Amino acid sequence: KKEADGSSGSNVKRTIGHDSAEDAIAALELAQLKIKNGPNFGIVNSGSQELFGLLQKYRKQHMALISSSPTLLKRFAGKSSSNVSAIACKSDADALRKAARAASEGKHSFSMCHLGSIANPPSAEKLRVLNEGIAHLYSKVHRNTVIILASCQGPLDEVKSLQDEQLSDRRKPANERTWSLVKDRALKDAQVRAASGVAFFTVKKRRYNEGVIEYPLKFEQ
Repeated sequence: KKEADGSSGSNVKRTIGHDSAEDAIAALELAQLKIKNGPNFGIVNSGSQELFGLLQKYRKQHMALISSSPTLLKRFAGKSSSNVSAIACKSDADALRKAARAASEGKHSFSMCHLGSIANPPSAEKLRVLNEGIAHLYSKVHRNTVIILASCQGPLDEVKSLQDEQLSDRRKPANERTWSLVKDRALKDAQVRAASGVAFFTVKKRRYNEGVIEYPLKFEQ
């Protein structure tokens, strides 16, 4: 049960211990995942460290976390013993505006702006807000600032929809189930897409008022 609950990215997240058939299915799927991903799959690496913790330990400089997620802010920022300032936001657009303001003030050596709804699901309007927000942020950061834009994960809405459908189907009597190998393959493909991310890196080489900027960070739908 412990490993099933922690097997992120798989569809083995279900209640275990109440139904022998469910237990058997979960055990088989865990075995398949172990074979596919290796013996360390599902084992949490207790030696790993969080980014803010590493920066605090070695850089000893002030940082900022800008997010609309209260959980994220509480976890990483705002503690009396922390060098990480918590900047709460109402939306992704608000987070981008506050990130630009923080960058122009220059009080933080490292700032992370978390955008929670850009890709779930994506839309042309969300990408427009993202493009405009990053362009504004780029115009406000100081020269020689490194900008990293990372997606972390792909869209999860397709995975969730298929997982919900699969779970609902398994609760039906055996003769009424409609889940197929085609849908099973679709779920696995969706999980692979959701686990993949992209990252863009750039360094601001000149001041905003020195002329036209070649703006390198842009998403297209």
